[in-house]
Amino acid sequence: MMGHRSPTHTDAHGTSDADTASAPAPSPSTPDPTPDTTPGATPTPALTGLLLVALAALLWSTAGIASRVLFDLSDIDPLTVGAWRLVLAAPLVGLLALRRPGAPLDRRDLGALLVLGLTQAGYQGLYFGAVARVGVALATLLALCAAPVLVALLARLVLGERLGPRTLAAVVLAVAGAVLLVGFPGPLEADGATVVLGLAMAGGSALSYAVFTLASRRLAPRHHPFRLVALGFGAGAVVLAAVTVAVNGGLALPTSAPAWGLVLYMGVVPTALAYVVFLWGMRRASATGSAVVVLLEPLSATLLAWMLFGERLGPLGAAGGALLLSAVLVLALRRRR
Repeated sequence: MMGHRSPTHTDAHGTSDADTASAPAPSPSTPDPTPDTTPGATPTPALTGLLLVALAALLWSTAGIASRVLFDLSDIDPLTVGAWRLVLAAPLVGLLALRRPGAPLDRRDLGALLVLGLTQAGYQGLYFGAVARVGVALATLLALCAAPVLVALLARLVLGERLGPRTLAAVVLAVAGAVLLVGFPGPLEADGATVVLGLAMAGGSALSYAVFTLASRRLAPRHHPFRLVALGFGAGAVVLAAVTVAVNGGLALPTSAPAWGLVLYMGVVPTALAYVVFLWGMRRASATGSAVVVLLEPLSATLLAWMLFGERLGPLGAAGGALLLSAVLVLALRRRR
């Protein structure tokens, strides 16, 4: 999921313009990045990058789907699902981060690292809690599409960044979309109180990742993107595992082979692998192109939820989802002009 780009872009999966700036910049002799569409031509680095970003978005979109199947198969709770996802992904990304350049952590980073852990834990726990209560489509659209707009608002309030006309337009679209999506979500099996709690959790997950985005800016200038992702996952795993133990009395284990398979899948494929693929793609693709392509995540998650579980939005809820997607698109494209 993407975020806004002023002055440092961090998407709702925690990577930023400053992150990708850690990668070697293209030399002046780098070929024109415009994709060569001649039949049989070798894909350019820019096109290859966009394809990798698209693959990452599609992988991310399966996390909510896998969690819903897991909830149907076992009694495992959302906190435990989020904790296992981070516990499994953190060491895998950490191994890659060890080979990357960057300054060592010092006392200046401790505050930001604590915020990363708290907000990453909040995002995971609240998102999967929302999926368990209101389904994949509604939770994903609200959590992922609201996050970049909240980043823009918080950047204005906390960092004093200016909100330009396009950002203000995106905020208006997002607010209108959220009102429609929350007020008229469509047919849901849960009772009213459960739906309200699920929607609040989806909004809370969006806010958590917006704060995560701003905290990552504190570390981005001195650390490679792989390290930032590994730090976020590692700190989040510690916090969420501790919360899960405190709430549930322990970190529950999956009780069947299919449940274990889903937990391992969530930790490895739509988390560790997806982030690695995304960062590889961002080294090659344009920032704006990547921001637009990542819209595949909420769209794909909504389509899969409809195909697999029969989830659907009402007409007004669907219009709200479209407005939220439009808000993200406006933010993604605002630097074209």
